[in-house]
Amino acid sequence: MQENDASMRDVVFDYLHATAFQGTSLAQAVEGTSENVRKLSRADLTEYLSRHYKAPRMVLAAAGGVEHQQLLDLAQKHLGDISWQYPEDAVPAFTPCRFTGSEIRHRDDALPLAHVAIAVEGPGWANPDNVALQVANAIIGHYDCTYGGGAVSARISMGPRLQGREVLGLCAAVHGVTVCVEDKRWVLITCPPWQHLSSPLASIVAANKLCQSFQTFNICYAETGLLGAHFVCDRMKIDEMIYVLQGQWMRLCTSTTESAVARGKNILRNALVSQLDGTTPVCEDIGRSLLTYGRRIPLAEWESRIAEVDASVVREICSKYFYDQCPAVAGYGPIEQLTDYNRIRSGMFWLRF
Repeated sequence: MQENDASMRDVVFDYLHATAFQGTSLAQAVEGTSENVRKLSRADLTEYLSRHYKAPRMVLAAAGGVEHQQLLDLAQKHLGDISWQYPEDAVPAFTPCRFTGSEIRHRDDALPLAHVAIAVEGPGWANPDNVALQVANAIIGHYDCTYGGGAVSARISMGPRLQGREVLGLCAAVHGVTVCVEDKRWVLITCPPWQHLSSPLASIVAANKLCQSFQTFNICYAETGLLGAHFVCDRMKIDEMIYVLQGQWMRLCTSTTESAVARGKNILRNALVSQLDGTTPVCEDIGRSLLTYGRRIPLAEWESRIAEVDASVVREICSKYFYDQCPAVAGYGPIEQLTDYNRIRSGMFWLRF
C-alpha cells in the first residue's frame, strides 16, 4: 500500500477515476488507502468473502500440461463447497457509473516532474468499438526519452561531378537538409533520430523535447471506461504537450490515412500475440475473457475484427468518443502551467470553414 501511495503514476490514475466517476463506486481506489487497511477487522473480511466470493462470480482457468479431468477433480475437491446462493437472495446489484468531465489538480512544486492524465469516456469491455479504438491508440503510440529513435547514416561515393552544391542538394533531396561531413571521397549524411519514430506524436515530442514519456490507455469496465493518455514532463512543457496531444486526437477524427491505420493494425496484432508468451499470461487471458466476454475469443477472431478496421472506421469511431467531448483531467506535481480546463475543452474540436 505504501508503494502504491508513493507511485505518482498510480496516484494520478486514482485522481483521474475520482474526478471522472465522482459520486460512484469507480471513484474509489481499487486497493483503498493505507488508513482503511489499518482499520480492517476479521469480521470485515469474513463479511466481504461471504458476500462476493460465490461460485457464479468465479472462474477456474488452467493452461499448459494440465489434464482436464484432473483439473475437474481438484476443483471439486477444493472448491466444491463454495456456495451458489446469497444470504436472503441479496445478490449484489450492478450500479451504473456516470462519467463527468472535470479536473483534479494537486500542485506540488517540490516534485521534479509533472504527471498529467487526460481521458474521455470510453466503451465497456464487450463494445465492438474497442477494436477501432485500440488501433487508434496504436497510431498515437507511446514514447520514452530513453528510446532515442536511432540515427541512420548513409555514405555516398563522390564522383567527379559530385562536388560542393551537388552534395548539399543531394542531402536536401534525400534527408531534408541534414548534417554532411565531407572528405576526399565520401559524404556522411546523418538524420535526426526522431525522423525514424513510427508515431507522429512521438516524433514531435522527441524533436521538441516536450516530455519524458507518454502512453495511451483504454481502461474498460462493464459499461464504461476511460480512453486517453498519460504523460510525464517538465513543468514548463505541460501546455504545449496537451496542445499537440489534442491535435493528434483531432487528426484521428478528421484525417486518418490508410497507411497510418495499417501501421496501427500491425502494432495491435503484434501486441495481442506477444502478450501470450507463456502459460501464465495465457491462463490470465482465459480467466479475464470468461469474466468479461463470457467466452475466450480466439486469435483468429481477433484478426478478422482487426482486418475489418479501415481509415473511415477509425475516423468515425474516434469522432464518436473524442470529438467535442468533455474530458477528465488529473494533474500531480509542479502543474502551475497545466492548461485551464475551458481551453482543454475547446481543444476537443476544430473550427473549419
